[in-house]
Amino acid sequence: MTTYTLRLIALTCDRGQELNGDEIYLKKDGETIFNSDVVGVKFDDEMRHADRTSSFDFRTCSYLTPGGPVTSAAYQPAQFVFSGLTSPVAFELWESDRNERLRGADDMIGKFALTDGHFTEGEDSVTLDGSNARYTLTYLLMRD
Repeated sequence: MTTYTLRLIALTCDRGQELNGDEIYLKKDGETIFNSDVVGVKFDDEMRHADRTSSFDFRTCSYLTPGGPVTSAAYQPAQFVFSGLTSPVAFELWESDRNERLRGADDMIGKFALTDGHFTEGEDSVTLDGSNARYTLTYLLMRD
């Protein structure tokens, strides 16, 4: 049985859903592995305010702001490397509406599954497009 390693590279906001910034969280196999609230920023393709970012770099756990890149102590790069995988890995990207009574439930932006059949040379990406938002998740698959 062939095993593989998945390394997340970056999450980029191509089109934000909310004018006041998106509260994004990413699930892997049903478990939240990244939450922008933990970092203390909202995603916004135009980065209209200092507490906004257009992208998060999983390799350095840093995010881009209008004032330049900022490294977050909330996560470590090793948290986004998954080794010894043998089965498909399911991802879901959500926008949180927690504490926003009038907005209803959280919005799923997109989902996809990675398998060892997704191997390419170098980095690859998937576009998650839904709920009036569009994000790109960049990753690298490596055979163990």
